[in-house]
Amino acid sequence: MKFALKIKQTLLKQIKLIKMKKTIILTISLFCLVLNIKAQKIKGSDTVLPLSQEAAENYKKK
Repeated sequence: MKFALKIKQTLLKQIKLIKMKKTIILTISLFCLVLNIKAQKIKGSDTVLPLSQEAAENYKKK
């Protein structure tokens, strides 16, 4: 009888661990999804354009 009770307790602990792991994975996945949605996409040509225009204007002035 004690052996069956011990097995039952072990199984319950394993089930709790599995649920906890699923919850953690789901939470991390949702967090990553939110970060991805809020992330601003930057194109390389957009960030370099003002710098290159200013350099071209300075070159023309010389």
